[in-house]
Amino acid sequence: MDTGTRISAIAHLALIGWVLFGAALEPHPLPFEVHEVSVISEQEFAALTTAPSTPEPAAEPAAPAAPDPVAESPRVAALPDAAPEQSQPDPAPEPQPEAVPDRLPEPSPAEPAPPAPAPDMQPPEPQASDLPPDPSAQPRP
Repeated sequence: MDTGTRISAIAHLALIGWVLFGAALEPHPLPFEVHEVSVISEQEFAALTTAPSTPEPAAEPAAPAAPDPVAESPRVAALPDAAPEQSQPDPAPEPQPEAVPDRLPEPSPAEPAPPAPAPDMQPPEPQASDLPPDPSAQPRP
């Protein structure tokens, strides 16, 4: 058997084994949440959705009895004529910005990298061939 046939046979056997025994290897599904609900009739739904009846407004209450004007009114302490001046707090001084120098120090220049050496531009040397010269390339007399 060649390699391709062996690989195919192993893959097919693994697939058949998975189909036969795969259900036993699956994890159990997680339970999902279930909420209980109530079933109501159409009449109950209509009763829930209609606006609640508002009570009828009560008859206007009788006006309270007016107090006797002869009764003494309570004495009120005399208020001073002028209210004392409220002192305003001194405004807080504005914070001064930090002193920033006019010129920032310049970073020290890094040493430039040395230039890469230039490649040699000499033409390649012709190599001597160990083969005999081609007789058809030579001119005839």
